[in-house]
Amino acid sequence: MKPELQSLIEKIQENWTIDKDYMPAPRDGKPLVSLDPALIVTPPAGLEVGYVPIVTRQEIIKK
Repeated sequence: MKPELQSLIEKIQENWTIDKDYMPAPRDGKPLVSLDPALIVTPPAGLEVGYVPIVTRQEIIKK
């Protein structure tokens, strides 16, 4: 079961681009949630497919 699920997730990551809508917008009212742009991450080179980031800390970037 896990290999099939991993394969499905990899296909989604390879083919679903971030610039498209995959669910229709609500017909009435406004969306219930929004996505924080900070949650969109760029995976390390070589891990573009199958990568699932897990947040372990948060810090301010020093300039």
